[in-house]
Amino acid sequence: MRYLLTIVLILSSFTCFLAGAQAQSDQELKNSYQYGKQLLSEGKYTNAKDIFYKLTLPFPNNIYDKYAHYLYSVASYQSGDKETAKIYLQKMIEKFPTFSQIDDAKYLLGIVQLDLGDLKQGIETLHTIKQGSFSENISTTKKNYLYKATTEQLKKLHSQSVQDEVLGRTLAQKLASQRLNADEKILFQSLLQKYNITDIKSTDNSTQIPTTPILKPAYNVAVFLPFMQKETSPYYSNRKYQFVYDMYEGMKMAQKDLEKEGIKLKLFAFDTERNDTTIQELVKKEWNSEIDLIVGPLYPNNTKELVKLAEAKKINIVNPLGNNGELLKNNPYIFSAEATPETQGTKAAEFALSNFTGKTAFVYFGEKLQDSLMALAYEKRLKKDAGYQVVTKRLRSRVGFYNYLSDLSKVSRVDSAHLFICTEDENKAINFVSAMRSAKRGFPILTYRSWLDFSQLTFEQLEQLNVHFLMTDYILTNKATDEFRREYINRTNIFPSRFAYIGYETLYYFGKQMATYGTNFQDALKRKNYEKGKLMSGFNFYNSNDNQCVTITRFNDGELEVINLPLMNEILTDGKD
Repeated sequence: MRYLLTIVLILSSFTCFLAGAQAQSDQELKNSYQYGKQLLSEGKYTNAKDIFYKLTLPFPNNIYDKYAHYLYSVASYQSGDKETAKIYLQKMIEKFPTFSQIDDAKYLLGIVQLDLGDLKQGIETLHTIKQGSFSENISTTKKNYLYKATTEQLKKLHSQSVQDEVLGRTLAQKLASQRLNADEKILFQSLLQKYNITDIKSTDNSTQIPTTPILKPAYNVAVFLPFMQKETSPYYSNRKYQFVYDMYEGMKMAQKDLEKEGIKLKLFAFDTERNDTTIQELVKKEWNSEIDLIVGPLYPNNTKELVKLAEAKKINIVNPLGNNGELLKNNPYIFSAEATPETQGTKAAEFALSNFTGKTAFVYFGEKLQDSLMALAYEKRLKKDAGYQVVTKRLRSRVGFYNYLSDLSKVSRVDSAHLFICTEDENKAINFVSAMRSAKRGFPILTYRSWLDFSQLTFEQLEQLNVHFLMTDYILTNKATDEFRREYINRTNIFPSRFAYIGYETLYYFGKQMATYGTNFQDALKRKNYEKGKLMSGFNFYNSNDNQCVTITRFNDGELEVINLPLMNEILTDGKD
């Protein structure tokens, strides 16, 4: 398992140190050190190990030994040699306790220990980190590893006097979802009290009584989508709403597969015509119908009437697309199967804090509402981290290549930065790529998945420029997707679009939630952590009404790979089922 961490944050700090190596006699050392860093940044970890190992050896005037210990550990970890990484990190911490970047080393050591299964030692190592800027990353890391542990493992950790709030909350979550014996009931209540936990409820009736699930032999699902039948007629050339039909076809296939698993859904399709009056009439007509779940209506400005129905009848609404977070606020009945722009921006920023070097970010956003919402959320999250400088700019029509080049040139050669670019405008994307190549700066870029579709940008260029893509619609490579693709082609004579996968995954997931937790599944859903999807990345509605699962990818040797946890671990092993 490779984990792209804040472990590389230290690289930019190391560059500043090179100014001290002025003497000609040190030039060879300096060249080796620089070359090792280059190999590391290019992902050539085995070669980088060879370089840094030599620089860890004790000899006169070796001014790089402490840095080499750390970078040798990084290269070892990334190449899969975790035991060596652990040994050298422990050596470094013991040998250089006052090193300015000692917390980076402790953070990586904690990760390595957790990777190797030593949960107790890993958490205790993370506890020794004093810098507050690591707190968010440490909390996320502990959640990822502890949630994968069994209840018994967590109970053992707790019994070993490991005092940790994340451990306490995770153990409480595990206990809340199972039947408890007498000792476990006492433990559960003590955890709630000790960590002031109010958002976790036990499903064991003998501890706390949850809302009784409303289970049925069959569930009625009302699908309110803009089918726009005239505009999708074979007699018209304009088929811009074909994606809706793709989505619905995916839902029908999910319905069929769920029935094979003993879960019966009845689908009722309604054409909203993307018109409020039409929706109002449909709602009035169906007011007394027995509806268990509403899927749709895709567009946020068409939601008002459906919300009235949902609140009056206590029916959950699921929007397959995450295009508006405002609708989810203070409404327990509306869920978004995709992450909203605000969530995507926040998750992208958390990824950047853990994986990119430097303390400078350039945030650019286009004319669409989702662009500005995502950029604002990104900026807000970054600014929570002390000392982060964020330069935020709107991408206006007259702003182009030279403006971007000017921005990049303001970053000192010994510093690093990254770019977050929120636009689906191909011309602006090309200008950014041109500016990055002209500036000859290796700043990583985070942006939309749509850049993958730009005809004038090759995958090779995107890989060379270290472009990362936010993908809420990442499709797995596994047996299930192969079968779905074949079945879809058999049914329609066309390849499935990404909307077909979204339609399938949305209905399949929420159909299973109803079958497990009843039509009133919302409380149970918000107590659950990440779950891998069948065809796509997965779902995480913990304490949220929109899916917190945001996949981040980049190219590696021409192949698009997932690089953020917990998705990476799940997806890397998916094809091995």
